[in-house]
Amino acid sequence: MIKITFILQIILILTFMGCKTEQSKNPSQKDIPPKKAIVHITGGQGLGSGVIIGHRDNTYFVLTARHVVGISPGKIDDPYKIVLHDNQEYTLDYDNQITKDKKRDLAIVTFKSDKDYPTAPLNSNISISQPVSIFGWKDCLGNPKSELTTGQIEQQLSNLNQLSKSDRDKSYNPKQDYEEGYRLKYSNPTIRGMSGTAVFNNKGEVVAIHGKPGQYRDNQYNYETCPPLDESYSHNWGIPIDIYLKSQLAETTPL
Repeated sequence: MIKITFILQIILILTFMGCKTEQSKNPSQKDIPPKKAIVHITGGQGLGSGVIIGHRDNTYFVLTARHVVGISPGKIDDPYKIVLHDNQEYTLDYDNQITKDKKRDLAIVTFKSDKDYPTAPLNSNISISQPVSIFGWKDCLGNPKSELTTGQIEQQLSNLNQLSKSDRDKSYNPKQDYEEGYRLKYSNPTIRGMSGTAVFNNKGEVVAIHGKPGQYRDNQYNYETCPPLDESYSHNWGIPIDIYLKSQLAETTPL
């Protein structure tokens, strides 16, 4: 009797372990942003990220922050390049493949490819405490590393007076940040190199473009070892996708 009971216990343990393993193989898809739509942008004078938001025929459109591609490469600078999830690179013609918004810190970068690359849908609906994810490329001394961070929406500004004194003190120019579109604050940790990437809701839709540091502006990050980000690099700022959709940049993008 004791032997039979022991065997039954073993069977139950193995069954439980099997179910647990199966569950770990099938995480909820709603919690995974479309990472393959995220690109990193090299060249110029730094590194940034971007998100593919659409295509027409074989021309793809990448939405990013203007400051990522804001300076034309000098004679000793490498040209800008788009690097896709499959490590395919596309060198950019700065004058013909980069369009910068005149008011907002936004830009559209185009590249041509016969490959079928995924695109990320846009959604302008945002609410406080809404869960969001950010997937972007950290600048690790020329060896970029990707990282996914999770958090939630903390604040959406409708006017500059809503900005706290603490956040004003962390910004070099609060008025300019606001005018450039930075209205959305979230708890996700970010670091240099992730500028221009997408802020995703739990359906994998782009609700904002990340671009400005908050809490970590004065923190010293080790770009040589590039450790995982913690909460000391959180409380950062992005541009709500609604601002892009109402911009002149969107009007001239033939999606």
